[in-house]
Order: sequence, then structure tokens, then C-alpha cells
Amino acid sequence: MGLDEAKLGEKKGGWKANALNFGQRFLVGGTASTSVDAVPIEPSTVDDYKRASEMCAAEGKGAVCRLVGPVNFKFRWKGSKTVTPVLPAETAVVSVEGIKTTCQLGNTDPK
Repeated sequence: MGLDEAKLGEKKGGWKANALNFGQRFLVGGTASTSVDAVPIEPSTVDDYKRASEMCAAEGKGAVCRLVGPVNFKFRWKGSKTVTPVLPAETAVVSVEGIKTTCQLGNTDPK
């Protein structure tokens, strides 16, 4: 999806990324869009769809997904779209604010 592997390895159990680099933000004035969503793994029930739809919400100046598997996490960043399965018993919190996205594996309790 365009994330540098070094960024993925910076922090055990998570990652951090900016949709625009320094030059794009300050020299060119670039913009970028990031989107997140959770959808159930098929085959699924109405309850699975309801559970997945409640995982991502607008929060502050961005969005937060509190993911609890099993679910598929959809992430669109820098023009690329990825779907990552979150397996049963896996949890993660993905936060998007402006051009910055962070993911922390584990606890999904609200702040």
C-alpha cells in the first residue's frame, strides 16, 4: 500500500505514516485523502454487518476504527486501497487525523 517497511518496523505492535512527505506538504502544498472502514468477513449475518459498522466512527478532526476480529479492515491511502483481515482474537486501533495515520495493535477501549 506504499508504506515504507522501515516505518512498519519502527514500533512493535503498530505503525505510523503521513500521507504526504515534507516536500509535498510544504513546498508543493499537496493534499491527500485517507479513508478507513470495517466490513464483515463473508459469509456474514445482519449482526456481523451491524458489528462491523460500529467499529469506525468520526472522532475529533478525523476518524478512529476500533477493530475486533473477525473483520476486514479497508484502508485507502495515497491512491491505494488495501483490505486486511483482522483475525478472531486480534484487536487494533487505527486513527486518522489530517494526513497522519497511526495503528496500534491491542487494546480497543476508547480513550
